[in-house]
Amino acid sequence: MWRKALKRTLTRHRRATVTIMTIPSTEGSVRCLKIPLLAFYGGCLAAILTLAFLVWSYLGMGVKTARLSSAKAANEERIHQLTRENSRLKRLHEEQAREIAELAERARRLEERFQDLDALSRDISSIIKQAGGTRVGRIASRGGEGAREGRGSPDVSSREVVPGAGGGEETASFSLDETASTLTTLEEAFSDAEKELQALKRSAEAYRDMNARKPSLWPVRGRISSSFGSRRHPVTGVYHHHTGIDIATATGTPVRATAKGVVSYAGWQGGYGLVVIINHGGGITTVYGHNSRLVVHAGQQVAKGQVIAYSGCTGTSTGPHVHYEVRLGGKPVDPRRYMH
Repeated sequence: MWRKALKRTLTRHRRATVTIMTIPSTEGSVRCLKIPLLAFYGGCLAAILTLAFLVWSYLGMGVKTARLSSAKAANEERIHQLTRENSRLKRLHEEQAREIAELAERARRLEERFQDLDALSRDISSIIKQAGGTRVGRIASRGGEGAREGRGSPDVSSREVVPGAGGGEETASFSLDETASTLTTLEEAFSDAEKELQALKRSAEAYRDMNARKPSLWPVRGRISSSFGSRRHPVTGVYHHHTGIDIATATGTPVRATAKGVVSYAGWQGGYGLVVIINHGGGITTVYGHNSRLVVHAGQQVAKGQVIAYSGCTGTSTGPHVHYEVRLGGKPVDPRRYMH
């Protein structure tokens, strides 16, 4: 029964139409458009579905656009942060590069000072060696014992410091600060060492000068025919104090200064014959008598071991020999104490 009712309803709606009339505002004919009711319903449904699809698509595109905009803003912010971080790291790298260059320059100057101190140490050794003393030890070179014990100057230029590597920027900064502190300590140590070596050099030069002015040689090599002290004069036969020693040697033997000094007298002097007297400073003088020929003059500087005369038999003498005296403060002392 319900089937028949549905069939009658569909038949009635199938035959029903919807009339659409268009009435112009000006003169003209009225137009009518008849559309079957089912077609009209179908068109309305299609229009509603199309509108709903368009609205849904628009909303979906808006959500996607909003998401893309948010992602773009986040990416731009991230890029901005990375740009700022890159700029900061670049500035940090430049600052550390300048610090490393400064540390390398300080290390280079320390190396030069080290070489100067080493040369100064060699000079002191040479001075003491010339003076007949014990040679002092040289400063250890960078590749020697000093370097093995960690006392050598650091090579900052070869040290690689990379921000963020090996513990990060704090580690790199700490490494630079530690290196700078080490260089400061070395600079202070080098300054102290330089002062000490300069003082030692002055002492060594004073010692060398004193040693050079201290009689220590034989004026000639030969037999001591008469010693210092009381003796019977070989010519007069009277006992008297002999103020020096007599060294027998052949005429013409070179007579040498026994120490550095200045010739205070060179010429004839009574029983000494042709004599040379040298002032060595510090109240020390030496006398060389009975020479056959003199080769120095008063006021002349003479070095230790320099030939000053040739032996002979001038003055009061019984044979060729050299009369040699050492005087302290003008008082004769035994020359044997100064002959080595």
